[in-house]
Amino acid sequence: MEKLILSELHKEQMYRRVEHITPHSDIYFSDHIRPTARNCFVYATHLTKSDPTIDPVVCEMGGLLHDIGYSKEFESEENDHIVKGTKMAADILGEINMGKDHIEQIVDTIWTHDGNLNRSRYKTTPINNKIVNDVDSMQLFDWPLPTLLEFLHRLQPDRSNKEIAKGILNHVHQTFKYISLPFFQDLARPKYEAQVTQLKKPI
Repeated sequence: MEKLILSELHKEQMYRRVEHITPHSDIYFSDHIRPTARNCFVYATHLTKSDPTIDPVVCEMGGLLHDIGYSKEFESEENDHIVKGTKMAADILGEINMGKDHIEQIVDTIWTHDGNLNRSRYKTTPINNKIVNDVDSMQLFDWPLPTLLEFLHRLQPDRSNKEIAKGILNHVHQTFKYISLPFFQDLARPKYEAQVTQLKKPI
């Protein structure tokens, strides 16, 4: 299959659309969604040197749309946002007349993120899915702790800093386990360890 090509105009349209419908976009889009999408493209482009089957734009769009299914309340059940997100993403991509095969590829990256790589709709989990999953996971370790705490205080205003930090710490440990490719495991490990150290201070 030919690799996905999007004009800069269509990319900008997609980024603006996702920012507009992302809850708490001043933090969640700025500190998680946009950097995840950009890094998916950058890392995927780099990795095409060793694996030419990688599609950087599919990875970028998967990164941009992976959490599109979250509501304003952010459901506690992770599967809720993934199921909703696959449906929403297909509709959004259809608005720019993207081909069916590329839409299916991007939707599958959403379906398998958050450590769900074993449930790809393809016979073998595509490398694009692993990149989106791993970059999304790794981005948590790059999220500045002050804005991460602020974001979670908005969602859980009755919880103390100590309680929130403990919850983040548990999530950080789990998220590191989601990373599948050695390339990203090696990149993420020092960031993961630094964030664990930082989170233990307020606890």
